[in-house]
Amino acid sequence: MLKYIKDLEAKGHVWVFTNGPQEMVDFCCDRVHTPGLERHLKNASTGWHGRTFENGIADLRLAFKRPDKDARHKVEEMIRDIRKELPTPTDIRRKRSWSSEDGDVDVDRAIRGDGEYMRDTKRAKRISPKNIAVVLNIGNTGMWTPEQIFFRGAAAVACVDLLEEAGYSCEVTVWNHAQSTHKYPYPSSFVACKVKDCHQIADIDMLTGATSAWFFRCVVMPMRDIINRDERYSKFSYRGSHDYLSLTGSSHDYIGGFAKHLDVTEGIQLIRFKSSNNRNAIIQSAKKLLEAATNPDVEKLEDSIW
Repeated sequence: MLKYIKDLEAKGHVWVFTNGPQEMVDFCCDRVHTPGLERHLKNASTGWHGRTFENGIADLRLAFKRPDKDARHKVEEMIRDIRKELPTPTDIRRKRSWSSEDGDVDVDRAIRGDGEYMRDTKRAKRISPKNIAVVLNIGNTGMWTPEQIFFRGAAAVACVDLLEEAGYSCEVTVWNHAQSTHKYPYPSSFVACKVKDCHQIADIDMLTGATSAWFFRCVVMPMRDIINRDERYSKFSYRGSHDYLSLTGSSHDYIGGFAKHLDVTEGIQLIRFKSSNNRNAIIQSAKKLLEAATNPDVEKLEDSIW
């Protein structure tokens, strides 16, 4: 379901998609200026989008249903390499323990004469919330390569994998905040989409697509053209030709007042994955995310990072 509002306090147009990236793709294909989007897709190169759309909008609609196998392979390799550089969170799942003093009697162990024949299950002491919301800015500039964009997404997925293997439940939301996209009093645009719910098995194809260059450059950016052209930022007026989209604005790794619009589970701990196109900086962002998720003494997102 799409939630759209004009937020006067945050000064922007807000789109929040609650049914996943495919809903966002369909909305874009249905509402964006069709001739311009077709041209944008067909003229794109793999060096810009990371994949081709020879049949234009028809191919874009099926992008998640026909995932890019080569992209998935690259991301899986990145995830394996990234995990080697990240700490393993303490396992908080319940584990069976044996005792001679407390617990339920295990008849087989008692018959065998095992001194520790009483069974109990204990959860490792948890010092932070079990449910985590990872929020990732998928914005980028034209200087970023598809591989750099994939690496950022792969690092976020690696964090989710490590946390869930340790007994945490994670949901993932991607977002983008662009400024100078429209006229005042709503000069910005904010787009967010939940990609994974807590307790839902991670879909690597879905996560790869939602954090890819093509998703941002073929879906998120063109959505800025949906708003009536009279409301567009005058400095970047529409070219006048029906063959072009008006892809204006600049992305920012700052969410500000738009944070309240995120579709996250009530009471969950939000942690931002800080965006960068530098490999070392991305690894540091991943380490900080894991630390914030498992250590209550680390400053939380809502207190400091937004």
